Amino acid sequence: LHTILEDYEVFTEEQLLNYLELLKNSVSKCYNLTEELLLWARSQLQTINYKPCALNASVEISKVVESLIHVAEDKKIKIDMQFCGADKIDCDQDMFAIVLRNFISNAIKFSKMRSKIIISTAIKNEKLMISVKDTGVGFKNEFAEKLLRKLNYESSFGTGGEKGAGLGLIIAKDYIERNNGEMYIESEEGKGSVFSFTIDFAAE
Repeated sequence: LHTILEDYEVFTEEQLLNYLELLKNSVSKCYNLTEELLLWARSQLQTINYKPCALNASVEISKVVESLIHVAEDKKIKIDMQFCGADKIDCDQDMFAIVLRNFISNAIKFSKMRSKIIISTAIKNEKLMISVKDTGVGFKNEFAEKLLRKLNYESSFGTGGEKGAGLGLIIAKDYIERNNGEMYIESEEGKGSVFSFTIDFAAE
């Protein structure tokens, strides 16, 4: 906004439209993050209602991917979805979306240009496991252990200089546990990461 206001007269209409598109995307991400942080804060104060319902995992995953596709396209990253036959789950819809959006956003953040992210589902211990796999920068095992024990509030820069608040995965783990699930992390420096979580199947 500062750049536009300072040099408004020198920009072409196409350049202004491009800046407005960037602003729209930035404001949208800020708004989503604020909503998620407020929701989590309410949950910490025990004022949020946990509302589980029957959902189709593939439908909910596709919605989240659609909301983030423009972010992936900025880095020319391809997102593939691979679903198993099992699909009906029982969980809080908003919490499910927040967890998945966080995993996918991180995968995009730490992936290189023109790479691929794979979102898949599988059955694990009589639950549905949702996994987000990237071939990005990865990290050391001790970092994963800190995350799983909710000890890490630090953030790092993505491959495109993207910033983070460092709270996303802490919130995600909390929501997974509130939905009777478990979070898993596999990572190797320089080779990428797989973030997964389990969720209950809906009763037949």
